[in-house]
Amino acid sequence: MAWDDEVAAAMVQVFDKEAGVGTSVTLRQVTAGAFNSATGVRATTTSDTTVGALRGPSTTRVTDASGRLTETRRYSMKVAELAGVTPRADDKVIDGGVTWMVMAVSRSAEGAVWELDCVRSAA
Repeated sequence: MAWDDEVAAAMVQVFDKEAGVGTSVTLRQVTAGAFNSATGVRATTTSDTTVGALRGPSTTRVTDASGRLTETRRYSMKVAELAGVTPRADDKVIDGGVTWMVMAVSRSAEGAVWELDCVRSAA
């Protein structure tokens, strides 16, 4: 990585006031239930777990020809704090009243941290 690239990456972190900030978030696990053919709706149940998380930087980009914007962000959570709860894609992270959809879940090389890549529609 060139020096200019390192400076640009550091500036993004500095100007994204929320990046790198530890916060308390709610991990909402969504479980699909049976499909009701009368209503055409699949029942879902949710289970909330409040946990400390490290908030990554936010990235906004245009996702399609209509010009719709989406915002992505990574949340890091300690495995030990989730007490046996395993995050999954399609779960949700609620951070300060903003709901993020979990798109991908991975575990750190050491296995002590869950990394959740999340997305939401930008205003």
